[in-house]
Amino acid sequence: MNLVEVDLADNNFSSLPVGVFSSNINLVFLDLSDNAFTTISPNIFRNMTNLESIYLQNNPLECCKIIDFFKWAARQTKLTDFQGHCQYLNLSRSLNKFNISICPIPVDGQWGSWTTTSCSVTCGNGIKHRNRTCNNPSPSDGGKLCQGVDNESLVCKLGDCSVDGHWGPWSSVTCSVTCGKGLGIRKRRCDNPPSSGDGNGCFGCDIEKKLCSLEKCHKSCNNAGKNSKSDGKWKKARRSKIISNYRFMKNSMK
Repeated sequence: MNLVEVDLADNNFSSLPVGVFSSNINLVFLDLSDNAFTTISPNIFRNMTNLESIYLQNNPLECCKIIDFFKWAARQTKLTDFQGHCQYLNLSRSLNKFNISICPIPVDGQWGSWTTTSCSVTCGNGIKHRNRTCNNPSPSDGGKLCQGVDNESLVCKLGDCSVDGHWGPWSSVTCSVTCGKGLGIRKRRCDNPPSSGDGNGCFGCDIEKKLCSLEKCHKSCNNAGKNSKSDGKWKKARRSKIISNYRFMKNSMK
């Protein structure tokens, strides 16, 4: 629909959709009086229009919030009837006479440099944080805030931690003999925990030796005859008896 005149007065509107009048090429009269507009954006119109009259009476318009609208209106070659008022420093100013140069220029905020904290640990893996502030410059006079986050967390990887070694428990004693007296040995290892990085090793010995005394050894068969009454010498058989037996056997065979 291509309208020539549009009357939206007394509807309590506070805003209008983007491009709502952009298709109305032949629109010459627009009445937006007696609504609740505090600002009017030029994006509801085409860049160039055939508008001759715009009425904005009795709206709580703030002069320095409609600077873009003032600039748009100044480019319209057919707009001669521009009625209404806006507020500046609590005073009512005519839209036709307001000088936008007295308005402070909005400054959008920009991020400052990142500052990074030290790592949360002195060795191994930890976390460090970095922060930035929206102060380069800070937003002012209606300027936009900085976009994005103001802090981040990062993983920091340092070298291996230094750990001093500590001794593990002693092993059980191992004796060098199975009975009687011998040499007992026990051992331990530097593994509770082992040293790592630039840590110190364990101090002291990893082996200890001392005498061990087991039960008395039993006598072996090799020693069984040592306490007998025998003198330990072999005795020869009597030769006469062997000869007599030989003779007896020879006579019997005849």
